[in-house]
Amino acid sequence: MVSVKPSGICGLNQQQIWNAFPSYVEIYPDGEVVYRQKSWGWFSQALDLHEFPLDRQTLTIHIVAAGLLQTDVSMIPLIQRKGGGSGIAEKFSLPDFKVKSWNAESRAYSPYQSQAGSAGFIMEVRLERQHSFYIWKLILPLCFIVAMSWVPRWIDPKEIGANLGISATSFLTLVAYLFATNVFLPRVAYFTRIDLFILLSTLMVFVGLAHTVMTTWLYGINSGALAKRINFWSRAIYPLALVSILVVAFRL
Repeated sequence: MVSVKPSGICGLNQQQIWNAFPSYVEIYPDGEVVYRQKSWGWFSQALDLHEFPLDRQTLTIHIVAAGLLQTDVSMIPLIQRKGGGSGIAEKFSLPDFKVKSWNAESRAYSPYQSQAGSAGFIMEVRLERQHSFYIWKLILPLCFIVAMSWVPRWIDPKEIGANLGISATSFLTLVAYLFATNVFLPRVAYFTRIDLFILLSTLMVFVGLAHTVMTTWLYGINSGALAKRINFWSRAIYPLALVSILVVAFRL
């Protein structure tokens, strides 16, 4: 066994990385030289979150031998003498995602297409987000808040205090919900699926508040019969509107 200090190997998207083993190589009688190392660290990855929380992502780790061209050395997946080789563990420590597939292959890196690429090796892991958390913790509670704003549709318009109280409480509950759940949403400059759902649901709660104010006004000008008819038809319209919002936001 010979002690060496290899250099020039780096990850393109690494932020900070640490080696767990001391640097050494193994030399076999047939001349094969093996360098083994275990590294862990932080890596950056650009993600497209337009489909969040139903998105699929591909995580990559691209290792490059700086200063060595692809024509000088080839970095290939490991194939062990007793079988097996490069791959990932059966259990992956990603609670938010489920691993769908992975791929490991030799791939050169070239910052400019006109130049020869440096020798490299890339590992790609394709993931699917586990969306059950967002269904139970974000989407379903918001559906309940929206449904709460429909309660005045089943109350007589003459019960002005109850109707306005329920509608106002629904809107204030929605505001508290938005503040509480903001930490679970990605801070990006574009709309994700769940952003669209929250926006449309907020508009629906506001429409319910405006509806209550309108029926209260109608009752005040002796048009209680008209207010009751509007409430009657809205009992079916509002649930259908919520279903439409779910379809539009998440393409169910």
